[in-house]
Amino acid sequence: MVANVNGGAFTGIVENTLENGYPVVASGNYYTGTASTGDNTLSTDTSETTNRQSLDYLFNADSGAYKESHLNVGGLFQLNDNGYYEYDSQKNFASYDENSNSFVLYNASA
Repeated sequence: MVANVNGGAFTGIVENTLENGYPVVASGNYYTGTASTGDNTLSTDTSETTNRQSLDYLFNADSGAYKESHLNVGGLFQLNDNGYYEYDSQKNFASYDENSNSFVLYNASA
C-alpha cells in the first residue's frame, strides 16, 4: 500500500526503467488517501492494486477514451542549471491555458 498522507507527489507509480522508450505502470501498488473540503470527503481508495501497463498510448497524438491530445503545448518545462529540462511541482504550480495552448507557471508549489 502506498499512502500519501502529507500531500505532494506519489513515488513508485511507474517502473524505474522505460520499456520501448515509454514508462510502464508498476504492478501491485495499492493507493489510498482522503482529502476533506468543507462537508465533502474525497477518497482515492479504489480497493484494487495496479496492473503492469505500458503508458505508450499517452504519447501519441490520438484522442480517445479518458485521453485528450494537445499538440505543441509549451511553457511547462524549465531549463535547469545542468542543462536539463524539468518541471518541479514543489517550486511551481502549473495551469493549462487552452487559448494559448501553453502552461502558465506560478511561483508557488502545487
